[in-house]
Amino acid sequence: MKLNRPTLALALLCAALTAPAQTALHPEIDAFRSGDKAYVVAPPRPVAAFDYVVEVQPSFDGAEWMLVQHRSRRAQDGAAHITESDYMRPTETSLYHPGRNMVRPLPSTLPQGQLFLDSGVGDVVLLSIMPSEAGSPPTSRKFALDVPSGRLMELSDEKHVLVVNNNWFLTRREDQLSLVNWNGDRRPIPMDQTPSHIRSIGEPGRFVVGTTDANRRMNWHLVDINSGRIVPADNDTVIKAYDLMGNPPGLMILPEADRPESHTAWFANPEGKEFLDFASPTFIWGTADGRLPHELDSRAVIAGDLVQFRYGVPAGYASGAGRNLGAAWYVRDRMMFVRAVEEMSIADYAKYIARFVQNRAMNMAKQAGVALNIFSADNEDRLPENAGWREAAGPYLKNDSILGRVTYLGNGERLTEVQDLQGVVGFIDTPYGRANISYDSSVRWVPKVTP
Repeated sequence: MKLNRPTLALALLCAALTAPAQTALHPEIDAFRSGDKAYVVAPPRPVAAFDYVVEVQPSFDGAEWMLVQHRSRRAQDGAAHITESDYMRPTETSLYHPGRNMVRPLPSTLPQGQLFLDSGVGDVVLLSIMPSEAGSPPTSRKFALDVPSGRLMELSDEKHVLVVNNNWFLTRREDQLSLVNWNGDRRPIPMDQTPSHIRSIGEPGRFVVGTTDANRRMNWHLVDINSGRIVPADNDTVIKAYDLMGNPPGLMILPEADRPESHTAWFANPEGKEFLDFASPTFIWGTADGRLPHELDSRAVIAGDLVQFRYGVPAGYASGAGRNLGAAWYVRDRMMFVRAVEEMSIADYAKYIARFVQNRAMNMAKQAGVALNIFSADNEDRLPENAGWREAAGPYLKNDSILGRVTYLGNGERLTEVQDLQGVVGFIDTPYGRANISYDSSVRWVPKVTP
């Protein structure tokens, strides 16, 4: 009996639904490797404290806390076009720690104005406030805030301030570098040259300081508050300090190819010369030099379809507390989500990759098998000729690039004349096994035998 195209498609769908399930992790769990460590990223969970997120401001130097501007959601927020008055409704601003899933209100003693999160270490953050009152001088005021206790200290007289730890701040005032504590005690740091720039390098108590000599040349020094040492800073250390001004190390936010106004956030190893993209069909193969996917740096998607904010980014990462590594966060459709990040062993990562590759290959093989069968239904039950088969079957696939991974063994035979519909008409090879495609479009996995 000849099946018409709709009947065949329905039969193939029923077969796929009743086929034995393949071993798989939760579809939204992801994992990646960076150097000699591997990590697993849990499914997202919404942050219930924020109904409608207007803006998210992480700090420039990777502080654990962030400023979240939020308000209640209304029916008008679901409209295709939101008016300026609806968008600019009154909001409140809270401090949020994704790694701990902790929200803290700002002290009522803070002056009114536009808030910016400058930096932070642990539970101490530095805030800048641009006054909003008419007639106020357009000069921002600096405040240090101990988040759990709400303790507040103004540091507006300092030219530059960075947090050293929960008790001390590194400041520059009147060309003098000093340590200042919550009581206002000041300990000058002697330097032979005039300091003009201070940058954190992302390590507690360690900073690079730029000084200007008599010939107005810039020299860089590594200032280690923990040991009290000041030594010349090499170029790599200075570059590391300036890299913190952008996205945190290990995080990339890239425009989406088909929707430039939307972005996708990824974990990635910025030091890796080559890394694997979980979204790429080539992931199922190793490299030309024989290395397998689990032996290479990889990257893992955090979220896609993200829209940039005016002053902040739509995704990021914050460290956790205790043994927890922390959490990735992102904002989609004005809702905030968090994905916990935990370390996993390299052995477990290798198993994860093997399962991931198997599932990817099986899925690709299934699509190829269905395309071949639908082609035959449109061509008097004949499969494509071996020569030019990819061009023939390509229109029956949404993404015909997967056919480049398939080895096709058919050659124009009629399906109604095939004696064994469970026979192999093609396959996809991977480092971990082979996905065999049968004439009836079913797929079987044959593990690779390890010597």
